[in-house]
Amino acid sequence: MADNVRNRWTRHTVDRIVALLVDALRPTAEIRSRNAPTDGDLVVAEPPTIRIRDERGRAVLLSLVPWTGRPAKTAHAPLWVLRHASKRVLATLRESDENFVDLAGAVRLHLPGVLVDRNDLVPPPARAAGGPPRNPFSDRNSLVVRTLLAGGPDRSWSIQSLAAAAGVSLATTSYVVRALAEEGLVETTRGRTGKHVDVLDRDQLIQRWTRFYDWTMNRRLTVAAPVGAPARFLRRLEGALRRQQWALTLQAGASLVAPHAAWDHVHVYLPVATVADLNEASARLGWAPDTQGRLTLMAPYYRESVWHDVQKVDGLFVVSTLQLVLDLWHYPVRGREQAEHLLKLSARDTHRA
Repeated sequence: MADNVRNRWTRHTVDRIVALLVDALRPTAEIRSRNAPTDGDLVVAEPPTIRIRDERGRAVLLSLVPWTGRPAKTAHAPLWVLRHASKRVLATLRESDENFVDLAGAVRLHLPGVLVDRNDLVPPPARAAGGPPRNPFSDRNSLVVRTLLAGGPDRSWSIQSLAAAAGVSLATTSYVVRALAEEGLVETTRGRTGKHVDVLDRDQLIQRWTRFYDWTMNRRLTVAAPVGAPARFLRRLEGALRRQQWALTLQAGASLVAPHAAWDHVHVYLPVATVADLNEASARLGWAPDTQGRLTLMAPYYRESVWHDVQKVDGLFVVSTLQLVLDLWHYPVRGREQAEHLLKLSARDTHRA
């Protein structure tokens, strides 16, 4: 682990570890990282922590530790992190009943309520030499992807027009397009007016995105709101949140855009960053935290781009159909089914247009 020696961790490395864990455990467990550095930062003290919560709600904390072959003193049980380890090393860890993540695409976990041993995972892209992490689906980068997908299958973009429509720099746009092209998700051609970009397969692009993002990456607080009949409660919620930015997502949002699956829980994004902010918001609304409640307030992982193309349906704010698909993809209560239904309907509407 050349970039993690002496407990030095980059945000990109932690994101790659979380992406592999999500891929290995979906949809049977919830994964969240703690103490992780922000984009581009390094932390040289307490190692980041991974929290894994199984279907019964039991949570286990694991400390990320670079594999050195020696015991480590950590606050929690170690989750060994390796890079392209040999079969012999991985076999040794398995024989010792150790938990590990190999960034080459292997995850082994033996925890209460969780047992997984995978060697066939697709490794998330590594940091490009001398450049930023190759993640075209990070918050600001995803504005480029969102704009590409919103343009429809027949829209061919120049780099300049794509950057202007996404509201980002030419450098950011070029980087995202290059990363997507390397994955075979877009095609670039050079014409008289410069490079042009075309999406090759919308569904494949979205499915690739879901390897980097999971709705559980949003910070959340469930509260004891008087939901009653969920559809009627949405009108009360609109009145309570009238003075601030907000948007429905998951099944509550999908029920307004394209009703398909039964639902009884409301999820709503607020423009805040932390659980403490969510607690302040719930206190203002008069709803106490309650894990058994049916309203969940969420601080978006995509703090900027989650508000891209927010739609108003029957007077209620709902995230874009694309964000609904991304949020629903790994949602355990008929989420994939609802996401695929939304994709089919949006593809049909796009072709009609």
